[in-house]
Amino acid sequence: MEGDKKEGGEITLEASIAMRAECGWRKALKLPDDPPWKFSEDVKKLPETAKQGIFKRPLIHPPPCHIQTTPSCKEIAEQEPGASEIKKRLEDRFKDESGYRDGEVVFDDTSTFVWPPESNSRSRSAQEERVPPPLFFESRFEGGNLRKAVRVGTREYDLILRPDKDSGHVQWYYFMVANVRKNVSYVINIVNFVKNKSLYNQGLKPLLYSTKDADRKKIGWKRAGSRCVYYSRGNRYTLTFTIEFDHDRDVCFLAHCYPYVYTDLQLFLSSLENDVSRKKTVLRKEL
Repeated sequence: MEGDKKEGGEITLEASIAMRAECGWRKALKLPDDPPWKFSEDVKKLPETAKQGIFKRPLIHPPPCHIQTTPSCKEIAEQEPGASEIKKRLEDRFKDESGYRDGEVVFDDTSTFVWPPESNSRSRSAQEERVPPPLFFESRFEGGNLRKAVRVGTREYDLILRPDKDSGHVQWYYFMVANVRKNVSYVINIVNFVKNKSLYNQGLKPLLYSTKDADRKKIGWKRAGSRCVYYSRGNRYTLTFTIEFDHDRDVCFLAHCYPYVYTDLQLFLSSLENDVSRKKTVLRKEL
C-alpha cells in the first residue's frame, strides 16, 4: 500500500478505489472472503449498526463502492433565476392537497422488487423516445433511506423517505436510481420533509454519483440538478428538482450530502492500521 500513498500517508484516489472494492469492505468488517459468498448470509454477521442502519429492516445489498474524493473547488450555492416563481407556483398548486398522490408504485422497501429487464439494443426504441421506461429505485443498502417511489407522470416521481429512528426527523436522503435514459428531464419530488426552511431555496443542489463516470473517468460525487425548490405541501415540505443523466442505462446514486457510513469508518480505521507511518501511534480495540 505504500506505493499507493502520497507523502505524509494520504490515501490516493487509486488506493481509495481499491479499499472500496468488494474484498476491501469485507476484510475491514472481518468477513470471510472465500468465494462464492452471499450477502444475505454475510450481513447476519455484521454489527447491528451496519446490518440495519438506523432502520429496523433487513438490508439486501452490500455497501455501495463509491470513489471517496473531496470537491476540487469550493461549492458555491447560487439560487437559479426564476426559482422563487417556481416555488410559489408549486405551493399554489398543492396548497389544497393533504398528502401523497396516487400513481404507479415502482419501489417499496418492504417488498421484493426485481430489476427491470435490460434491453440488448444500444439504441432507443420509438416508444422510449416518446415515453422513457420507469426508473428503478433501491435503498436497501447501508445508509439508504428511501421508503417508497411512486411514478406520477411519464417523467415525474414522488419519493417518500423513512424517518430517522426514534426522532422522526426527515431531512436527508440517499438512494440508488437505475434504468435511466440520457438527456431526459426527470422531475423528482421528495415529499415528506419536516423542516420549514432549507438551503435548497438558496442554491443548494443534490449530489449525484454516476457509476459509469466513476468507472470510465474516475469522477465521484458532484452537484447536479436544476429548478431546485423547497416548499410546503400539505402538512409536510417537498423538495422538487429536475435532473438529467449523462448515460443511458447508468446506475446512479442521489444524496443530500456526501455519504459516510459505518463501513467507511471501518475502512478508514483499517487504513490507519495498515499505514506504516501512522500505525505506531494508532490503537484500535473493541470497547
